Amino acid sequence: MKKVLGIIIVLALSGCSKGMVQHSFIKSYTVGEIETAYIGQPVIKIRDIYREVNKDGNNKCFYANPSNDFTITGSYNKKLFNRNLSIKGSNKKSFSLSDKTKINGVEYSIFDIDDDNGNTYGLMVNNEGKIVVKTIYDDNHDSSSMYDLNNAVLTPANTTMIVTNKIAPCYESDDHYWVGDNNFELLYGGINNVTISMTYREYTWNDLARPSFFQNLVYETSAKEIRFKDFKIAVIESSNEKIVYKIIEDKLEDTVFRRDGKEFEALEKSREKD
Repeated sequence: MKKVLGIIIVLALSGCSKGMVQHSFIKSYTVGEIETAYIGQPVIKIRDIYREVNKDGNNKCFYANPSNDFTITGSYNKKLFNRNLSIKGSNKKSFSLSDKTKINGVEYSIFDIDDDNGNTYGLMVNNEGKIVVKTIYDDNHDSSSMYDLNNAVLTPANTTMIVTNKIAPCYESDDHYWVGDNNFELLYGGINNVTISMTYREYTWNDLARPSFFQNLVYETSAKEIRFKDFKIAVIESSNEKIVYKIIEDKLEDTVFRRDGKEFEALEKSREKD
């Protein structure tokens, strides 16, 4: 039997407790903030993460807002293919600076942002709040997912990330993390005279779509509030171009447990492959 534990980051830094694991969720939204999704983009996108955590819990990260609306364009090579990148960021949205990395001794924060197709990228920010546009992370934040961005252009060029007082869960890049199995997204599909259409899709820990976990959902176009699983969504505006909404409840809470407990044993067993 060959055991594979998701995506494992191993860096030669210390300071983490190896006895405790935090179960948390990377979210495409911020609860209580107005979001916009265009047709085919996720209204909700969740990635299920288990991480070893610092025992004393003193590490703190924060949310940040862009100084203005911005765009980043460029291209990168992945698996022998040249991929174009086009990202739009809004200064009305808060981004969690919940991950960190060190490159050549310099520490950077990382925040996630989606492109127009719903793909998630990680962008680095230096200690002056400037966005590093020469490098991106494609989905994950380990070195195997880091790509040089060719012909990168940040507009406006003086865009910075302004840290707020709101504290985010902080995950140092010197720990290990595992991707769990509770990964899913809710895609916006537009409206007709009667219904709002959405599509629910689940994914395995290694990003494979589960054919049996695919569902088309419909809600009344007049609905001001809709429910999906444990989520409560306030609908502000909906059209055949986009939906403007606010997640007002998600019931996704972080939990911390011992690494030698049953929950982690179940995670390991789910990764066992022949």
